[in-house]
Amino acid sequence: AGPIAGFLVSIPILIIGLSMSSLISLSEIPEGAPLLGDNLFVLFLSHLMFNVPHGYTISLHPTAFAGWVGLLVTAINLLPAGQLDGGHVVRAVLKEKHRYASFATIIALAALTFIGIGNWLLFILLIVFLIGTEHPPPLNEYISLDTKRKLLALAALLIFILSFPPMPISAK
Repeated sequence: AGPIAGFLVSIPILIIGLSMSSLISLSEIPEGAPLLGDNLFVLFLSHLMFNVPHGYTISLHPTAFAGWVGLLVTAINLLPAGQLDGGHVVRAVLKEKHRYASFATIIALAALTFIGIGNWLLFILLIVFLIGTEHPPPLNEYISLDTKRKLLALAALLIFILSFPPMPISAK
């Protein structure tokens, strides 16, 4: 319920913040200034609310930035690894095979980092050394998930896809 609640709280904050945001020419942004990466949900809202011409970007109002951070935290929490909420979901759905999803997550984040799309090295280290890739089994692992829980797992996957930015922060 945590990631779903976080996502649902971030949506109106992001919409309100985007309504107070403005367009800025990319030439006005100083060299080396941090730029926030987009996720699919922000791209959708930006396209819906702004007609961003070539050479421009959206200068986020602080409220929109708060919504963006909420989506980023939600996406990180939904990474399918270890004791993160995404790890709990994957453990419930895949049972013992959850560790493959954890390793795939680490490999995917490493690939994004090494091909220069994002810098996820800190999160890789946190997952490997602090969070871990293992997840203890539930009390009764042999009870199948009911339809409601399967739908919640699907909702978690959709929220992850919509809120994950491949490159959260870059420099101009």
